[in-house]
Amino acid sequence: MNLEQVHHKSIKLTLEKLRQDLRAVLKKCRPDWNITTPEMKLAWQQGRKELFYPYGKT
Repeated sequence: MNLEQVHHKSIKLTLEKLRQDLRAVLKKCRPDWNITTPEMKLAWQQGRKELFYPYGKT
């Protein structure tokens, strides 16, 4: 592997790590990340759309 290939691989790994970190943060910030939980399914069926982004934001 030459230096350019090592640098490219390093960038790809860094971007993947950033993507994973962002996903983890968003899971904590947005309760609608997993809309398959029983509570979220019930809220949707009850019409409580404000719990789901972007519903209620526009």
